[in-house]
Amino acid sequence: MSNITSNFDSGEWLSSDKTEGVGQSNVLFTAPAWEGREDRITFRVVRSGRYLKGVTLRQLGVLINEAEPEKLYFPREGGDLQVMLVTNAAQVEAAITSEEKDVYGKIKVFTTASGIQMTVNQKELEYGFPGDPGLEGKFEVSVIISMPDNTYGFERFENLTINGILIPIYQEGAVKPYIELDKDFDEIQPTDTTNQLQISSNLNNYRIEIVECDNGIDEPEEDASLDVSTNEIDLNPSGDSKLLGINVYPEQTQWHITDGE
Repeated sequence: MSNITSNFDSGEWLSSDKTEGVGQSNVLFTAPAWEGREDRITFRVVRSGRYLKGVTLRQLGVLINEAEPEKLYFPREGGDLQVMLVTNAAQVEAAITSEEKDVYGKIKVFTTASGIQMTVNQKELEYGFPGDPGLEGKFEVSVIISMPDNTYGFERFENLTINGILIPIYQEGAVKPYIELDKDFDEIQPTDTTNQLQISSNLNNYRIEIVECDNGIDEPEEDASLDVSTNEIDLNPSGDSKLLGINVYPEQTQWHITDGE
């Protein structure tokens, strides 16, 4: 019978249940958990007499990005909140965005994997980690998000995106936006060919979309119509009310207003 041995080279992370044997056999290779971003590979040689076989062993890497908390809540007076990122990425990319024109949040301070604290005070951050420690495992970094005072403003809704993770940002405001109608939709009858809604809001701009509903009656498309008195309504930020006129034909045609989503 032939003697079978297994020689180790690099790859201290890999172990086996045996390094030699006689005849047909199985060798169990074991690797501990790997939190590196890229695969790690080692090589083993099996020899028997004048014969040898090479075996490549690969442990797959995985990209890790985990962030806490899931949402940032800021009081009206503003302040700083911490986001902890556990990652093995080569760099951190972060940005604060908003659907509104102005973005109030800032990335104030960033603490690197080596504990170096960097002052940022910007809406965006891009930083490559020296030595790329994520190749061999995950690590933790800290990001401080700052919001200014909002004593007299509207509620603020922004977003922090950090290494692909979306974290909503909410800040209380002195004024909450609202849109109010002077009647419920069920008060408007389908037989009404003309109707008016009084709209009150403290928003500068919003969009109203009139959607024609199916009334269950097959009518030639060219015989139906829907008209509104205006396609855009502007209201003062201090609070305002303006009328929108709605006209439909035929008389049995239903309509409704949606929020545009």
